[in-house]
Amino acid sequence: MATFQFDKIYFDEAAVGIGMGVSFDDNTLNFDQSSLSTVNIVSTISLETEKYYAREDFELLIIAGILLEENYSKFVDLLQLVPAKFRGSNLLIEFLEEAGLLVGSWLGQISDVEVLLDKYNVGEDYLQYLSDLIDLKLVFDSNTTVKEKRRQLVQAIDWYKMKGTYASLLFIGYLLDVELNLWDLYTSDYANFEQQAWFAAHEGDNPGVSDDSSGYYKSPHLGVQIALTKVYDEGSESYLFKAEKFNDLSQYVELTRPVNVVPNYSLSLYGATTIVATVMELAGEVKTATREILTFPRLNFDDSLIEANVIDTAADNVITTGLDVVIADILGTQVFDAASQNFDQSAEAYYQDITKWSLGTGNIGIPPLDSAFVDGTPVLSGTIDEVDITAVRARYRVTIPTSTVQAGLTELTLLLTDNTKVLDCTFPNIDKVSGMVLNIYIDILF
Repeated sequence: MATFQFDKIYFDEAAVGIGMGVSFDDNTLNFDQSSLSTVNIVSTISLETEKYYAREDFELLIIAGILLEENYSKFVDLLQLVPAKFRGSNLLIEFLEEAGLLVGSWLGQISDVEVLLDKYNVGEDYLQYLSDLIDLKLVFDSNTTVKEKRRQLVQAIDWYKMKGTYASLLFIGYLLDVELNLWDLYTSDYANFEQQAWFAAHEGDNPGVSDDSSGYYKSPHLGVQIALTKVYDEGSESYLFKAEKFNDLSQYVELTRPVNVVPNYSLSLYGATTIVATVMELAGEVKTATREILTFPRLNFDDSLIEANVIDTAADNVITTGLDVVIADILGTQVFDAASQNFDQSAEAYYQDITKWSLGTGNIGIPPLDSAFVDGTPVLSGTIDEVDITAVRARYRVTIPTSTVQAGLTELTLLLTDNTKVLDCTFPNIDKVSGMVLNIYIDILF
């Protein structure tokens, strides 16, 4: 804000004009106040002005400029309109000084009318009015910022050009500040769908199969997936997904999707850790750790030289002569233990035995293994939907169906079949809303 306090500078403008020096005033026997010592300007500089040029291949050209916002009253020297012989009245001079400031403010407001048509500078109250000129309905909720609203308006024309394409749907993610992934959904029974990346080939060729003999085909369903990798702050709380975001997303998708496409919405959360009970953090402040070093209890019979009865695979009999057995690969070899009459458990069998999960709303901001971490009462629980084991990791998928509604999810625990807790994962708040599937993927790295 700029303030002008040199109220005596205007006495001599008829003779010398408004200058930077000090002049003597004959009427009051006072020197005019120096403008150099009375102007105090405080300005805020920001990067609010932004231009984006989006192309159909989703390339972005960004031009950013510095915006200097000023709030001041312009002075209009009305005394010049008064004949010199009438300028001896101090009352008239004081009146014209005040009137000059008012007239200057009015002229400034009139000149600002053009801003109402400037998408980069129009005020928040008029953003929707300007959007109405191009038939754009801004999508927003209580957490949408002015910058995000303006971004929708600035990008409207480019978005109109891409409507009905995958690029336009990805562009929605940019406008709403979420990470979107899009998937074609293939099926053979229209009940179970498999997501595939966009695929183009000869008729009869489908991704994931060598031929279409099973009836496997691309359905009109489209997978719209939000990857939960960005943390949003609202007051003192942090969250990965709020219910309002789904309302905004579904509104925008309805505006741009082809008429024959059915959107299937989902959320995806990814966590990972190792077998050595160390917290690992992934994007989105997702922190995961096993509760202890995984040792596979029944696998340790053969860690060293022992007397053991082993299977004679040739004769299909148990050899009882007593052999010193050294197991080099304790992660995969199954050996018969005479004492327990059981085969040792392999690592794969152990990982397959992690079959249960529970979700809770506690331990907000507390990572696993922290002294403040406590076991709470689960709000959701169930059986793990998929286990995928490779040479380098075991991956677990937990799926919460569309019909389930639960606000404020912040923690996940994986359990063995006997309810032993093996792994914990904490993350910022997630609102599970109706109409969206929540998929949680947890990797245990070997």
